[in-house]
Amino acid sequence: MHVYTEKLEKGNWYVEISPTTQYGYFENVNTGSGGGLWFEGPVLLDYDGVTQLPFAVTSALIGAGYDLTEILGEDE
Repeated sequence: MHVYTEKLEKGNWYVEISPTTQYGYFENVNTGSGGGLWFEGPVLLDYDGVTQLPFAVTSALIGAGYDLTEILGEDE
């Protein structure tokens, strides 16, 4: 069971993360579009629901200390 204890917001997007299950999701408050997020500790390993993570979602995750190198690459 996911217990979302970390909640992030950026623009029209929000992200909720369950550190115990290492799963999270993101959703646009206006359109309802979004997807899932899979972590290993602070590293985002995978996501679904969109072709590319919205900038607001990546910005919120990076700002909260998550490592998106696996997803974005070294140059991002």
